[in-house]
Amino acid sequence: MPHELVLPAYILAVSLVAFAIMLCDLGRDRKGIDPLPWPLWAVASAAGGAFGTLAAFLVTRTHIAKATVARFFCGLAFSILWALILLLASGTVPFTADAFISSLARDHTPLVIYLLAANLAAFALFGIDKRQAVHADPRIPEAVLLGVGLAGGAPGALVGMHLFHHKTQRPYFRWGLWLFLGIDALLIVLFMAEGIL
Repeated sequence: MPHELVLPAYILAVSLVAFAIMLCDLGRDRKGIDPLPWPLWAVASAAGGAFGTLAAFLVTRTHIAKATVARFFCGLAFSILWALILLLASGTVPFTADAFISSLARDHTPLVIYLLAANLAAFALFGIDKRQAVHADPRIPEAVLLGVGLAGGAPGALVGMHLFHHKTQRPYFRWGLWLFLGIDALLIVLFMAEGIL
């Protein structure tokens, strides 16, 4: 097999395994059976099977409920990460440190404003949700809290999570927000080097 096909073939094979794991897990959810252990699908997604994880959600048309939100966002985050790895490995996105360093001289005011807004929103949402939890009022869906973190608000979400002591016992928040922060930083660096930002 030509060396440029090894990584895509690996991703395809692991995605098929992750697809089967997630289909089984989502089927168990529908039947009211305990889900599979979370490291099983998390490792399958992280190892390159994230596309299969997301495909299982699309095929089953599963609602992203509280029980499945961690699995969905795990698949989404690792899909973004593996797509970037494939783009970099194939040379489609030719990243150079010089291009990134020269991009620092450009005006990034819109990016800074967006990131400030996303982080303030994430921080506020964690504070509001904690208040709602204490007063037993309607809550902000976990998908919204994770979504704003993935959309650039991970630092604000992490600060809010720890300051308000909210969602700190949920592994998919503790680890997921750090993963989102890394993915967002990688995207920003690549987009700046490509002249998109």
